[in-house]
Parts: sequence; structure tokens; C-alpha cells
Amino acid sequence: MKIKLKQKDPENLDTIIEREIYLDGILKDNLDLGMKQLHKDWDQVWFIDGPEGAGKSVLAATLAYYVSPEERRHNLIDRIIVKIEEAPEVIKTANPFDGIVIDESFGGMSSAGFMNKLNKMLQRMFTEIRAKNLFIFIVAPTFMDINKYFAIWRSKCLLHVYSTKGERGYCSFFNADRKKKLYIIGKKKFYDYQCVFPNFRFRFTNCAGSFVDWDAYKAKKAAKNLEIGDEILSHQSIEKLVREEVVENNEKREEPLKQKELAQLFGCSTSSIKRYVRDVRADQVSEGNILSNLNTNEVRTIQEKVRTIHKEVRTIQDEGVNNEEKDE
Repeated sequence: MKIKLKQKDPENLDTIIEREIYLDGILKDNLDLGMKQLHKDWDQVWFIDGPEGAGKSVLAATLAYYVSPEERRHNLIDRIIVKIEEAPEVIKTANPFDGIVIDESFGGMSSAGFMNKLNKMLQRMFTEIRAKNLFIFIVAPTFMDINKYFAIWRSKCLLHVYSTKGERGYCSFFNADRKKKLYIIGKKKFYDYQCVFPNFRFRFTNCAGSFVDWDAYKAKKAAKNLEIGDEILSHQSIEKLVREEVVENNEKREEPLKQKELAQLFGCSTSSIKRYVRDVRADQVSEGNILSNLNTNEVRTIQEKVRTIHKEVRTIQDEGVNNEEKDE
């Protein structure tokens, strides 16, 4: 449905102008209910997840614009957080009942790395979020890697964005009860979003450019991704990506190495290998190829390390064959 909303003119704050957005009717009813609950001191943290490029950021911005007070809609871009480290400052300077978007934006970082930072930030800032009655929309690679306490008990709902036949703008809505079931059952079934029926499905359009300077937002997001590129090479993230890539390729082998053998190869515990396997499967669901967002030099660096480790994998397999021949 078409909705006209008032806001201050960014170029003349004394003037009120109108902007037009589109919202599904049932979704609008849930947002209206959420705003009423927010004024009664009920938490409003909504998770939005789904594959990269499916429209999570557009949907989050649209919803945050709708719930924000009229006098605060014009500067929404200042409350779209693309770097977790910026969240405390944005939350501290926010006005009561503001809509805020925390957008993962970490194209070059594994979903597990983002989730770790997000969980820590939520633990630190949740009291202030509640005290200010902020309406929070969290855009994440996968909801199922969020800390259980926040995912199940301190969030209101989940909006799972997806595409159909290459067309964006589809979303499934899970309320608190179904979100809980999805978190528990879906994780056990390797991030299966089909195991629980949503309350309803809806379509959404890309209307965010009418009320947010989307070019400025994309530049903000791109700048963060450049920072992440440097961060990957300066920390141990490359090693983790290498291990994930090897684990992914190992699963495709006719006779894959056992987890114990992979642990021996990497010099780590079998529990770490299990975690890498989980991360790889999560990335396949939510992000596609884990190397797809790195620049050319980073990919070459990782591929060289992958080739080196693959040689060691073959060596272990050959040793296993030779030992079997000796036993015979």
C-alpha cells in the first residue's frame, strides 16, 4: 500500500515535506503495533537476514524511516550503522523512539566474525537501547548465528529476505513464537529456513532512494568494505578463510578427510573443525562463495595458501594408502 509520510526538508529544516513509500498492509499493522508497544517500554528489536544482494538494506531503511518520528526522518542516514564500532555513539546520541539500522555491510568478512562483534555490542548496549525506547533493525547474514538470548528472548521478530527466479523483493515474517522454533529447529537442520512456516509472506519495493541519499549510503558502505579488506590481510582472517575453503572443498571429495585428519592438518582441535564446517555451510546459505567479495590480490593470496594445504591433504591421503598396503 502507498503511504505518505511527513519529514523536515533536509535543505530547509523549517519546511515540512512529504515522501511516499510502499508497505505491505499486514507488515504495516505489525510496525504500528510495535510502535505502540515501544511507547509502553516493550523492546523492539527486529532481525532482517537473507542472501547478499536480496534487498535487506533497502527493507531495513524503509522500515526505520516509517517508525522514526516525523522530526527525525530527514537524518535517518546518520542512524544507519555500517560499522559495529560506531553503534555505541549512534545509540547514545539518538533521541527517544528513533528508528536505527545496524547493517552488517561486511562483504569481506565471514558471517561468524560479524556475529561475534554484534553479540558483544548488544550485550553492552541493550540497557541503553531499552531506556531510550529505540526501534532497532539489525541486518545480518544469518539470524541463526545471533546469541541465543537475543535471538529468542530479546528480539520481536525475524524478516527473512530472499529472491525468486532472480527477482528481489520477497520476504517471510516470523513472529516471536515461530522465530524461536526456527532458531532451534533450523540450526539443527543446518540453517534450514523452510522447516517452520512463516506467519505471512510479503513483497517490498526499492523506494529507499526517495527518502535517503542512497549514493551516500552506498559510499559509506563501500568505505567500510575497503577497511575490511585491509583488516583481513593484517589479522588472521586469511588463515580462517583458507581453512574454510579447504573444508568446503574437502566435502566435495569422493573420499573426504575425516575431521580428525583435518584437525591434524591445521594443528587444531576437532571442535574447531566442526565450527569451520558450520561456518562454511552458513556462508553457502547466506553469502554465497566466501571468496566472492575479496579483491584480486586477496583472492590470489588465499588461493596460494589453499593450493599449499591441498598438497598436504593429498600427502596425508597418500600416506594412508601406503599404510594400508603395508598392512596387507
